[in-house]
Amino acid sequence: MWLCHIPAYAFQEKMVPLPLPPDSGCATIFIWFSVLERGNFRTMHAFEFYQPTAIVFGPGTEAQAGPKAAQLGARRVLVVYGGQSAKASGLLSRVLSSLDGAGLAHETFGGIHPNPRLFQAREGVQKALDFGADLILAVGGGSVIDASKAIALGAANPEADLWDFWQRKRPVEQILPIGVVLTISASGSETSDTAGLTHDETLVKRGLGSDLLRPKFAILDPELTYTLPPYQVSCGVVDIMMHTLDRYFTSVTGNLLTDEIAEGLLRTVITCGARAHKNSHDAQAMSELMWAWEPPRTSPPTSWATSSAPGSTSPTGPPCPPCGAAGPPTAGKPTPPASPSTA
Repeated sequence: MWLCHIPAYAFQEKMVPLPLPPDSGCATIFIWFSVLERGNFRTMHAFEFYQPTAIVFGPGTEAQAGPKAAQLGARRVLVVYGGQSAKASGLLSRVLSSLDGAGLAHETFGGIHPNPRLFQAREGVQKALDFGADLILAVGGGSVIDASKAIALGAANPEADLWDFWQRKRPVEQILPIGVVLTISASGSETSDTAGLTHDETLVKRGLGSDLLRPKFAILDPELTYTLPPYQVSCGVVDIMMHTLDRYFTSVTGNLLTDEIAEGLLRTVITCGARAHKNSHDAQAMSELMWAWEPPRTSPPTSWATSSAPGSTSPTGPPCPPCGAAGPPTAGKPTPPASPSTA
């Protein structure tokens, strides 16, 4: 496996091995990095950074769901969740107790499918309207969060056909506030400005982006991920890495710090991912993975395609483009050397 990245501002290139845990079962990863000498820097690109999501991180922080919602002026909260694990683990009960403690009325809407479907989002919109919800609280991972974003958008625009937003037929101009209690480290939807939704008949999955889709707060308790099976932990690790690589391998150069953040994140996820796969109760590893996705969660300079082929699915979050799919330009990027043979 090779990660090859030589920005145009590089003066010299050097290849160094990136050490992995000896028992990770992975081949050594080599990263090309740039040695910059005085006088060879380019001016950093102009950009605008916007991250309004309040993050509450740490054990037991799901108890802050009620107070955080109340701070936003909410009075009636629709709680959206996925399967039975939220109930069986006691998490849903704790979240509802927090809402009760803050004096907030609440209703639940469960059973969200992986890669949320349009029909479920429409059902959620109707439930939010019938209940008079003024805040949507997602308790789950990327699929639950994306469904919650769709419900919040539809409930704020009851006259609109929800799919029209994903077809770019209607602009995103208003939305109910969204809160999140995260249960898996993966897609980064808890702070992102995007949401994926799949059409029921065509099975086309499309993405929608708007700053209004960013949750108002995200509660990140690493202990909520302790019960994840190794497969789901690994899916989350791959999801984090692939979305980071989407933003790393682009034609945009000259942003040294951004590249360093991505590389540091990848090293952290590789190391802690191997530990978490073996032991999901490893507090440090699971905490690092939960925080790892937040720092780089900004819009990439060049995006992948925003829709996927009918029927394509992934365990968490939007599918990564297949090999050969349209992606960021690769002009000026070197071809990685042949991978060394590994046992």
